[in-house]
Amino acid sequence: MTEPALFVLLRSPGPRRVDVIRALRHHLGLGLKEATALADHGPVRLGEALGPDAREALRDALLALGAVLDGPQGDRPEGVEASVHLESVGPRREPVLAALRRALRCTAEEARALAARAPLALRVPGDEAAAELLAALKVAGASAWLGGATLEEPDEVTVWLLRAGPNRARVLRELRLASDVVGISQLAALIKRAPAALPDRFTRPAAEDLVARLRRLGALAEIR
Repeated sequence: MTEPALFVLLRSPGPRRVDVIRALRHHLGLGLKEATALADHGPVRLGEALGPDAREALRDALLALGAVLDGPQGDRPEGVEASVHLESVGPRREPVLAALRRALRCTAEEARALAARAPLALRVPGDEAAAELLAALKVAGASAWLGGATLEEPDEVTVWLLRAGPNRARVLRELRLASDVVGISQLAALIKRAPAALPDRFTRPAAEDLVARLRRLGALAEIR
């Protein structure tokens, strides 16, 4: 008999970041700032102080929202989670956004953010849902294909800052939170000489989250 996991390991909030933050606040009794920090800076252990039932409820809530959980704590039954690789949106943006909203049950803003991050893997609950999303994307003119299972640990990638934009101080704070390798002075120098690569290596979900946060600040960044 498998012993219950003693924590939930959150790697990435997935496409429904705002809903995941709400779930963390609800299940863990956190404020907005604390819940946002947990969602944005995974992998992070959650629910170690919770009882087994409450921890399982947290795990189920996060999985239902499309969050990515690591290890045995995040495993789903075989065949339940699949992915569609979205390479490019193509010329018909609005039908693609509509397909993303239907398949991922996300908001219009979240769908636009996902489309802007292409190429990327879209996690969906099962092979049938993946096939339906793929068909809808192709009808809309997007370039996409089935990505298969998504539970394996991704390769590490590099984030390039191409342009800091108008909010350099906020971009610097974001990079400082993300970097475990260099200090604030080195990051400030990196911003000045952009385009430049961050010295850290990131898992792909963490890199995608960082790029999205930088773009919301007006910076331009990409994964290589």
